[in-house]
Amino acid sequence: MESSYDWEKITHSLSRLIRIVPTPVGLQFCESDEELNSIPKVRLSDMRFTACQGIGQAIQFGWTVGIRPQNIHADYCRTIHGMVSPDEKFYSGKMFANIWNDEESAKKHHCSMLCAPHKYVAVVASPLSAERLNRVDVCLIYGTSGQLFMLLSGFLYSDYQKLDFTFSGESACNDTWIRTLVTGKPNMGLPSFAERKFGGVADHEIVLSITPKDLVKAIDGTEKLYKNGLRYPIAPYGLVTDVMAGLPESYKAF
Repeated sequence: MESSYDWEKITHSLSRLIRIVPTPVGLQFCESDEELNSIPKVRLSDMRFTACQGIGQAIQFGWTVGIRPQNIHADYCRTIHGMVSPDEKFYSGKMFANIWNDEESAKKHHCSMLCAPHKYVAVVASPLSAERLNRVDVCLIYGTSGQLFMLLSGFLYSDYQKLDFTFSGESACNDTWIRTLVTGKPNMGLPSFAERKFGGVADHEIVLSITPKDLVKAIDGTEKLYKNGLRYPIAPYGLVTDVMAGLPESYKAF
């Protein structure tokens, strides 16, 4: 496990500062069978499941789950996760045609997908606190809009940069963990139909994908916000109260 990150402390901070309930999970994208098999207690099975279903197993059961091409149900999902190269069939859009989109829009949807580079033999999902992964490429935090608002506000506390997110419709994995893998940037997304049906994501949850380095930055900033009195849960001030008593002094000058 990466010695530079204290995952027990990090997950405890998420619980203390924003009261995260779903288990924070890390993803390791493996480029070889040797890398995959070197991960302690990795579960490898012949069961067919979606990538988000494997992630759900890590969240719900605390398992360290190997997600390989033979587990994934279709080349479409394998392509997005960098296990096969996109081909004419992928870009045709026929998988989604007249299901999620009409034929022309389905083709546009598929052509818009951000895919991981074709070099991975597996993705492993594991609870961060288990400290089993040899390397965490992406962290996944599932929570409410209020929880993730505070965490991302912590990320913006120092070295400010405006964040932009995308929405592709179904296949939201390309908007979140794949996008973070490829760009290195934090991303937040609405879990897709598949994540809810197969991955067990609750209706009120949204997902944040973020690198370990940026997660530490976000937690540090959230800690500073906490000390400034900006804390989760955010207590409603009241719809018919005078707002002035609830504002910091610096706000009143503007």
